[in-house]
Amino acid sequence: MIWAFLSGDNPDRSLVILYVFYGVFGGLAAGLSYNALLGLAPQYYPEKTGMASGTLLLGFGVGGLVLGSIVNVLNGHIGINNTFLALAIILTAVLFGGSFFIKLPEKDLEKEKETTEETQTSNIKNYSLGEAVKQPIFWLFCLWNIFMSIGGLLVMNSAVPIAVHFGIIAILGLIVTVFNGVGRLLLGLIFDAIGRKNAIILNSVFMLVGGLILLLGATTGNPAYIYIGLPVIGISFGGPPSLFAGGLNAFFGPKNYPTILGTATYSVAIAATIGPLLSSKLQEISGGEYTTSFLMIIITSAIAITLSLTMARRTKADKE
Repeated sequence: MIWAFLSGDNPDRSLVILYVFYGVFGGLAAGLSYNALLGLAPQYYPEKTGMASGTLLLGFGVGGLVLGSIVNVLNGHIGINNTFLALAIILTAVLFGGSFFIKLPEKDLEKEKETTEETQTSNIKNYSLGEAVKQPIFWLFCLWNIFMSIGGLLVMNSAVPIAVHFGIIAILGLIVTVFNGVGRLLLGLIFDAIGRKNAIILNSVFMLVGGLILLLGATTGNPAYIYIGLPVIGISFGGPPSLFAGGLNAFFGPKNYPTILGTATYSVAIAATIGPLLSSKLQEISGGEYTTSFLMIIITSAIAITLSLTMARRTKADKE
């Protein structure tokens, strides 16, 4: 949180200072804590990795929503500089204090021995990072995450304008964020219930259905389809973070999972760069309409389905 303190203490609010301390240091701090906690949570619940990852990611999403609201209130009362300074002090205290409670789970030696024997019997391999990146499944999974994230961002970044455009109350656009958080936990639970392959395929199909519903609303002009489609996309967009985290753990083993997750998470940065640019370009091409954006959601989710089916076939072939 050093970035917030220095940004808040700068009366000129220099863009360079803002980019460096907010963008670089703030982004680095968020990424480090994000990957560290996601790497730790499944170790406490090895049989429920989807639930563990989904719950943590739900908290991550809700935290951003709550913090954003607090920042808006503080900014209106004390100004942006003092808001940065307040965040620096409060968040540093919270993170520093909370760090004392973050530790590896204590393992019973006998239980650990039994787990090791079960792992050897079931031929589960713990890949190193170097071994993981050499596996086609690693890159297929990253590509799946990119296309799913791009499809979701086409709606998530414009949820309020979409609602207003179709004559729906603007608050529905904000509620989509809540569905996004619910989707993280829901898909994590589905991951535990039906397995990674089926959960990944289901999530991809769900986004395709959401895109089709939205397209139907755009072509017919019936806002009822938009009421249904936006939450569906919100839920399906919440799935990739949980399935990506749980899937990497299941595919490549828990031993080097934090390192592999941290590397694979760069795919999210690619999607976060392409998604908004693509959304803006599609809006420009369509003259402010959303039909082209909804079509693109269908295209990206169709590609994601193809990738998920390919991953399922490769996993089955590897076992055989």
